Amino acid sequence: MRAPAAANLWGIAVDPLTHRVYATDIFAARVLVLGAAGQLISEVPIGAPGRFGIAVDSVSKRLYVTSYVPTGARLFVIDTGSDTVAASFSVGGLPFGLALDTVHGLVYASSLSDGTLTSISPLTRVVTAASTAGRQPTGVAISSATGRVYVANSLDGTLVTQP
Repeated sequence: MRAPAAANLWGIAVDPLTHRVYATDIFAARVLVLGAAGQLISEVPIGAPGRFGIAVDSVSKRLYVTSYVPTGARLFVIDTGSDTVAASFSVGGLPFGLALDTVHGLVYASSLSDGTLTSISPLTRVVTAASTAGRQPTGVAISSATGRVYVANSLDGTLVTQP
């Protein structure tokens, strides 16, 4: 599988129901939508470069993408049925990692710049909580068995867990 020419891919998410692959292009203002075999299906334009985190919710047909621009950090909500941006709203810090908690309907974003983990309700577009997550938190993952959130920190090599 090879991305389109001139793509600078960063984040990736796979929809297990449709088998579509979504990839953030860090330098171009777009998210690539690829088929299971790697063919380009579409490009979703996003009005800002610097996309890092990406997570897909197959059930609600939503794709979540974090982006940082000079005017601030944003969370984009993309309708995967139409491959269009359905909403976008401000989030804090420099959002880097992203994970979706389908049980509680929350999106978790790690902030590389301020060392926090933020939970966001994409339905209400409200930050529900923020907690300390180490020095330069990057990756975020959620255990479906325990609901525990794990955050990897690039600066000090630690793994932080949130209940």
